[in-house]
Amino acid sequence: MHTTNRYIATTHAGSSMFALVFFGLLDTQTGELSYVNAGHEAPIIFRNNGTTEIPANTRGVVGLFPAANFEVLTATLNKGDLIFTYSDGVNEAKNAEGHQFGEERILTATTPKGDGVESFLCDMLNAIRQFRGEADQSDDITMLALKYLAADQTG
Repeated sequence: MHTTNRYIATTHAGSSMFALVFFGLLDTQTGELSYVNAGHEAPIIFRNNGTTEIPANTRGVVGLFPAANFEVLTATLNKGDLIFTYSDGVNEAKNAEGHQFGEERILTATTPKGDGVESFLCDMLNAIRQFRGEADQSDDITMLALKYLAADQTG
């Protein structure tokens, strides 16, 4: 992250280029997620027990300051937990009245079902489309969901 930040900040300084980045590494044996969230929309962990958790942001955006530091934080996924990350086109989707879909609607639009993520993503997209109604889509809608099924400890 430091190398990428320094490269963007020094090579593209004149263009005011920057990036919002969520970068995570999941240890599939333990469920430990090590991550850096540099200004990106915070992912949401939908816990298997029905609660939700929003991991903390670690620092500002990538590419503005060459010497910026990016703290690595951790979160632990338990068997059956789903982590959902998305572009700002999801929470900032607007309806005809100009209201945004928002984080609260993301939290209540759907719940993970079964071991797959496809139905979760389809339900979320349908909720966004229903909210938006006839209003034009104003930004990309990019979503990623991962369900942690835990490592098989038997073999």
